[in-house]
Amino acid sequence: MSDTGMIEGVISFKEYRLFSLDYKCEPAFTQKAIQDGKFTYNFSYGSVDLPNGMVQINLMVIAFFGNDETDADHSPFRISAEIGGKFSTENGKSWNHHWDANAIAILYPYVRSIISSMTIQAGVDPVILPTINVAAMLLNNSEEKPG
Repeated sequence: MSDTGMIEGVISFKEYRLFSLDYKCEPAFTQKAIQDGKFTYNFSYGSVDLPNGMVQINLMVIAFFGNDETDADHSPFRISAEIGGKFSTENGKSWNHHWDANAIAILYPYVRSIISSMTIQAGVDPVILPTINVAAMLLNNSEEKPG
């Protein structure tokens, strides 16, 4: 077995920061209180190009409980979190937005943990965001947008 050394990644994760956390739970809410209720999850992201080949990826997740007639604004239970992560490139190269999926995949466990921790501390059943295939989600979203 030969030693090939360590391979450097094209992008490097530098830091993340929680920008917003919003929680709403009506006093009478229980998951059993809504007929045919279920959790719905919405994901969105944006990016800001920074100097020296750096980029900030902002990831927002909203989870809410309801039925087919309920949207996030009218749900008896909603939690949302937005985080931003800073990434750099190898040797200060320009950011290639094809790398956004990798950056989101790196950030997603942080927002998952924040939402789970918040709901556990709030005294309700913990909300555990589903695992996602970020690349497939982004591909589906781009195919749904009118060209």
